[in-house]
Amino acid sequence: MLDVVSSAAIDVAMILGLSKLYGITMTQQGAIGLLQKMALAMGGITASELLANLGLGSLKSLLGLAAPATGGLSLGPYVSVALTQAGVAGVSSYAIGQVTKAYLANGASWGPDGPKAVVTRILASLDEASILSRIKDELRAKLNP
Repeated sequence: MLDVVSSAAIDVAMILGLSKLYGITMTQQGAIGLLQKMALAMGGITASELLANLGLGSLKSLLGLAAPATGGLSLGPYVSVALTQAGVAGVSSYAIGQVTKAYLANGASWGPDGPKAVVTRILASLDEASILSRIKDELRAKLNP
């Protein structure tokens, strides 16, 4: 659950940062409201991210707890699960950033099509493999300085 809460906090901070970049005043409550609207427009995407985070987080916890009993053998799968979880969160945050950018670039408006159409258009244009590849490269660079 901590992963989900921290992910939402990061997304709110990103929305606030982007609003400053676009010169649009936004409060933390406004950013939370925008994030909620995006989550509703994304529908199944946010639900599956939540389930993936909860499932992967639980699996990661079990593997971490099993480390002493397995002599550390469970740490290999732990890293793999952690990287998968990071990938899911990364793609989701990237998508939220792109939707926020479109919203703010349109003067803090969804335009005539509404939020669902904007979100659908952006999600259709995302290349998850490319995003995941960039995330993996950045994680590898941080793990192997």
